[in-house]
Amino acid sequence: MATTTAQAPLPPIARLLSERSVCDNENEKSLDELREAAILSKLVYTTDPKYTDDELEMFHKVEELRQKVLSELEDDIRTDDDFLMKFLRSKHYDVEGAFNKLKNYDSFYRRHESWKEVHVDVTSHVFGDGVVNVLENRDALGRRVLWFRSCNWQPSIVTPDQLLQAGALSSELTFLEPGTQRAGLVIIYDMKDFGLSHLRSVTPSFARRMTFFMSECVPQKIEALHVINEPTTFSVLYSLYKRFLDDRVKQRLHFHGADLSSLHEHVPVDILPVELGGEHTHDPKRWLALTEVQSVVRELERLNFRIVSDVVEEACEADEDDEDDEADLFFI
Repeated sequence: MATTTAQAPLPPIARLLSERSVCDNENEKSLDELREAAILSKLVYTTDPKYTDDELEMFHKVEELRQKVLSELEDDIRTDDDFLMKFLRSKHYDVEGAFNKLKNYDSFYRRHESWKEVHVDVTSHVFGDGVVNVLENRDALGRRVLWFRSCNWQPSIVTPDQLLQAGALSSELTFLEPGTQRAGLVIIYDMKDFGLSHLRSVTPSFARRMTFFMSECVPQKIEALHVINEPTTFSVLYSLYKRFLDDRVKQRLHFHGADLSSLHEHVPVDILPVELGGEHTHDPKRWLALTEVQSVVRELERLNFRIVSDVVEEACEADEDDEDDEADLFFI
């Protein structure tokens, strides 16, 4: 990997993982402490005054979800607290909703196993060239902000499926942070220079697969989606996606055109890069550098992700060959 990438300053998540902390600050109780208290509260019907009812109930829900996974899904699925908490937080601690999302997540990756083998060629283009960007600072509500830039995406280098594959990897990276699991994400889709080569690459089957994966599989809370610099061809693109979006997602969509002041009403300007009317200089290689940090690599390996350095050979080719046959079955 290039030396400049290795020297890029690392996001806080690298330090968090190196310490193997699941807490956002020193005042939070550890998962082990809370789990023990929750178990005791059930066994002896008493409540330790150190813990709130909400904290104890949270771990009752973790155990309920764990037992549901163990009894109804494959026996090789992770059932540790850290993993299950991501799905519970994404569904506001609704056990049934978290279970359904985890089941979709597992089913999707079993059908698309190659998606967890991410090639350096893909990450270098998507992250290093600034196609998918994670802003350094959170918004006032503590939410991570992702910035997708179509002007930096070259479909001849990275296919739509590979782009979504890398987007899934960025989601896994951001959701290693408990704070992001709780607060959720804000996504800015910058459609500047979105042209015919991009439009030709986005098929109806891909649009359906992407919307299902992002909304029903990934353990994330997308709190807002902002579309800026929409081109004249955007109406065609949106018509592909709109029919696959549920009402909840549609209510969180905001269209701003080229009016950045409209975007600033929702996303504070003081966290934005210069290109979006802010003051920060954005370095896309900061998050690319995460893929070289051993503590992060180990966490990705626990999720069965692998970053491989050989030449990319259409990582999703096998899936695309039979996508039309599988799509109707998978997205029912």
